[in-house]
Amino acid sequence: VDDNGTVLPGGSSDPHYTLVSVPAGATGAGGPAVVTPAGAWGHVSAVSGYISYDDQTTHTDANPAPLGIYTYRTTFQLTAAQAASAQITLRWFTDDNLNDMLLNGASLGIQSIFPPTFDNFFAPATISSGFVEGLNTLVFVVSNVNPTLTGLRVEIISASSGGGGGGGATPGRVAFGGHEYELVDDQLTWANAKSAA
Repeated sequence: VDDNGTVLPGGSSDPHYTLVSVPAGATGAGGPAVVTPAGAWGHVSAVSGYISYDDQTTHTDANPAPLGIYTYRTTFQLTAAQAASAQITLRWFTDDNLNDMLLNGASLGIQSIFPPTFDNFFAPATISSGFVEGLNTLVFVVSNVNPTLTGLRVEIISASSGGGGGGGATPGRVAFGGHEYELVDDQLTWANAKSAA
């Protein structure tokens, strides 16, 4: 989504996710992830869409996305008080598998195998430790093992912290993945229905 929480059109650069690495034959390593039309994956919601290394519109069984590992990264800022008690619950979709999710370089032990239907999200996961004061990095390691498409979709379900606002966000808000969350009774909620992908 853009900075106003609007899902971007296919082919746009996602300003909040970077492709850290891609397999041979794919482009875009070190640059922004590309917003991908839903296509066979099913609908996009009002708060998130799919991203990949390109817009995926040209890939078929005869012209597949390169097989291998695609690594996506997003970052967010936390104050010391927020880092001490932060908790984020998110859900995701990957094509094909999520090999790992890492917070600040440490594996969270979260993996998933490609689902039987394209429009299903995986069960949510909660991250409640491993946060640091300052810049935090969340990485998704996706493997493409079937010769057609590859992509990632992430939605933040909830985020909370016992600390105050800040972290580079508007006063009273916390920045995460390029989006801001409002502190309401020490719970972080979406500001302008913004999501993380």
